[in-house]
Amino acid sequence: MAMNKVSEKQLLASVEKLEIKISQLIQEKEKLSKDNQSLSKKNDELVRALQSLESLKDQARVKAENVLRSLEEIEPLV
Repeated sequence: MAMNKVSEKQLLASVEKLEIKISQLIQEKEKLSKDNQSLSKKNDELVRALQSLESLKDQARVKAENVLRSLEEIEPLV
């Protein structure tokens, strides 16, 4: 009978440890989820910034090509 009491106490202690670990894992999961949302938002911002830079690069290329064409019309290359 005494052995049963010890085993019951050990079982309850193990269950309590598991509850604590599960609680810690839930908290970590929530933290990782928030981190993931933040990183996803930052990634979206970076993608938009890259698209904007690519658009500006294309506009600059077109302007440079137009300037070169204008210069060639003024003074054809030898």
